[in-house]
Amino acid sequence: QCGDAAGSDCGSLALHYSRAASRFEERPAELSTLRRLACSDGFAWACWGLADSGASALDPGERDGVTRHLLEAACAGEERRACLALGERYEAGDGVVADAGLAEDFYQRACDLWHPVACQRLAELLMGDSDEPAAPGSRARQLLDSGCMSGGSESCGQLAELLADVDSDHHAAAPYFGLACDRGIPAACARFADYLWEGTVLRADRDRARRLYRQACAAGGARAW
Repeated sequence: QCGDAAGSDCGSLALHYSRAASRFEERPAELSTLRRLACSDGFAWACWGLADSGASALDPGERDGVTRHLLEAACAGEERRACLALGERYEAGDGVVADAGLAEDFYQRACDLWHPVACQRLAELLMGDSDEPAAPGSRARQLLDSGCMSGGSESCGQLAELLADVDSDHHAAAPYFGLACDRGIPAACARFADYLWEGTVLRADRDRARRLYRQACAAGGARAW
């Protein structure tokens, strides 16, 4: 680790690696070597780059183990994409023995690092195949809120539907439908347009409602006005 070496300067070393990487973008062999050096010096982005690129020249039987090791090193260094990838691997049993507990742990790490997809995946993992919707105040709902606030679209839409359809709390649901609509979820645009059309939850704005209905229809088949 660069911080463990006598007289080392992690900041300068990081700058060196960053500049070198930009020069090697069109030279994959040199970039792979650079990433290996940077990963061994404790730079999580480099470990993630190696794992994501599949740069290892190992046979498939060895590659899964090496990739998992690189992802674990990157996740330990707070590379949220690596934590998400590990969660997905353990949930699906992709190159590893499926383990819902480990999947949950890695999703939580990525969610704590503000990865919206990880928050959503963890919420869905917790909800599982249950026919019962996530209860108000539940961990799954908190995760959907975190995913939405981290920039996720699906999390906003899922939480809005729970608030509207399960809790009948349309005032709480409206802003989440609005966020999901802004982030490209057609069904959320139609639900938000309902509120604008009816004027009971939001101030009535039928011109805007018509635009959103048409937008939703063009994007995903929702009704148009």
